[in-house]
Amino acid sequence: QSFRDAECNIKFACDGEEVIEEMKKNKYDLVLMDLRMPGMDGIEATIVIRKDIDKNIPILALTAHAMDFVEDQCKGVGMNGYLSKPVDIDKLKRAIQEYF
Repeated sequence: QSFRDAECNIKFACDGEEVIEEMKKNKYDLVLMDLRMPGMDGIEATIVIRKDIDKNIPILALTAHAMDFVEDQCKGVGMNGYLSKPVDIDKLKRAIQEYF
């Protein structure tokens, strides 16, 4: 099964502030959070989400920095998983399927 067959709706956000505003307005099942975004980054956005919006939504980090301390930082702010870029599509599918 491909993602095209998954019958899901996807919303893109350009920065952490947009992620926060979108999540305040709409309910989502999963967040794929880039760590490096202009303005509010993915770490900061996750902190706000966990504190003020949704303590339980799965948040998967996406980053080009595949280092142990980055993964530890992601988990420390409440992210559920971590994928390094370029993202392997099979790893992404497996990570998403863990929550559905």
